[in-house]
Amino acid sequence: MRPWGVTTTLFSLMLALLVALGPTTGARANQQETEQAPGSSQPVAAQTGNNVVGLNVARLRRDRYIYAAAELVNANGGDWGYLTVVFTAAERDSPQGEVFLQQLLDRCFEQHLQPIIRVATRFDVEMETWSRPEPDDAERWRAFLEKGRWPTKRVWVIAGNEPNLGREWGGEVDSASYAAYLSHFIDVFADSERFKVVNGPLDASNGTEMPQMQDAYEFLGGMEAAVPGIFTRLSGWASNPYSVPHHGDGLRYTHRAYEAELETIGRDMPVLITEAGHLNTGDEHEIAQFYAEAFRDWTADPRVVAVTPLFWHPDRGVYWMFDFNESSQVIDKSPTYELIRQLPRPKGSPEYTPEIENVARGEPRPAPPKVENLALRPDPTGSEAVSQAAPAEDEEPTATPTATPIPATATPVPPTSTSVPATATPALVQPPEVPPAPGPAAPPPPASGQAAPPETAVVRYMRIGNTDGGAVRLRGTPARAAASIAQVPPGTRVEALGSSERYEDLNWQRVRLPDGTEGWIAIDFLIPE
Repeated sequence: MRPWGVTTTLFSLMLALLVALGPTTGARANQQETEQAPGSSQPVAAQTGNNVVGLNVARLRRDRYIYAAAELVNANGGDWGYLTVVFTAAERDSPQGEVFLQQLLDRCFEQHLQPIIRVATRFDVEMETWSRPEPDDAERWRAFLEKGRWPTKRVWVIAGNEPNLGREWGGEVDSASYAAYLSHFIDVFADSERFKVVNGPLDASNGTEMPQMQDAYEFLGGMEAAVPGIFTRLSGWASNPYSVPHHGDGLRYTHRAYEAELETIGRDMPVLITEAGHLNTGDEHEIAQFYAEAFRDWTADPRVVAVTPLFWHPDRGVYWMFDFNESSQVIDKSPTYELIRQLPRPKGSPEYTPEIENVARGEPRPAPPKVENLALRPDPTGSEAVSQAAPAEDEEPTATPTATPIPATATPVPPTSTSVPATATPALVQPPEVPPAPGPAAPPPPASGQAAPPETAVVRYMRIGNTDGGAVRLRGTPARAAASIAQVPPGTRVEALGSSERYEDLNWQRVRLPDGTEGWIAIDFLIPE
């Protein structure tokens, strides 16, 4: 269990942040229209704001993750926050694919979450890369998504992830082929009123080492050259802004990386921040400071529709924002978790329409017309049977004390109608400083001649997963070219040894198998317990 105490310093940060953010966030919440109160002749105000707070759970779609996400993103008076999830082509085409999808949508409806769907291809276990999409991939995704009963009138569909990394695109970066794929994806969904296509977010901070990786702005230039005008056709812009100050001082290395990306392509449009974080520190209070500054700017920017940070480290295979015990109760709440819970936010709406559309930089930002006559409430027929099936991509965590129960499932309420607010001018405020929290007192030195007490080793366990049913290679060294020691089947419990290491474009974790064999496995195949 990690020693994440919430100090008075942190609560001072929260209080100052609430004061600083209140007027800006409140401006969104106060966009209203009137409706008739039942049994009354007096109109009442209906909230029509947008709750930008969300969480990215990737492929961890079991109920406990969704309940925990709802408890966090809809805290402090919020409603209809966002949930980014990933579906792979293998899951889509499996016999239970539609069941998995509808189970997710039913939970989102019950918990008042707006699902953002990121589509992925198939993971090649031999090459340890995500494959390139098949020619009819977009058509198959539309057919699959249209089978669901959706809780919201608008659904953002993210076409891929960080395609300027070779491991995300069949092993070799190719901006032209990704641009062609994205263009076709847009065409296939062009006449849909519900599904709105956005780009696969880029890794904004890496350099160029072809074919493993390419500078994000070189990659964008290659996309535009291959398919001129590709960026004018997007419904929104997905971005993964991380703080990586050791790389440079530009916006691309900050929580505002999306601004640098939009400047590069010369467009303004709705923005979805699908991942975000601070990569250079293990100090939980420094990370909370990052999110304090970031949410200040994100909530003040009318382009930002949703912010969904990951609650776990994909490069280290561990939870960091919060954890679970064996009863699926939320524990180990980090300072960032507590900060996000206290953020002021409006009540969102399942009918929310973004304030702007895709326009050239410097042009007015007209809002698109409101979409009418799309069903929201999932058909309850057979929903109980659907809810019984669950993906098996994660396992129960180990027990840890001091838990806060996840609240009972919320009772569904009918959606309210939404008016489109006018574009706001961001109101910048200075966030408070976050002084480091005082650490625990050091233990007294041992008496003369007395041996120091042994340190307690923290044992971390993970499960083999994300292999689409195949076994994964245990290698002698952290590299694709390294000799294979063993084939480890999915679901196997392994012990993580030390920290992960990066080689070429992959992160590797040294592990010990149940039989004692030790070696290296790519982090993409490991799911934390």
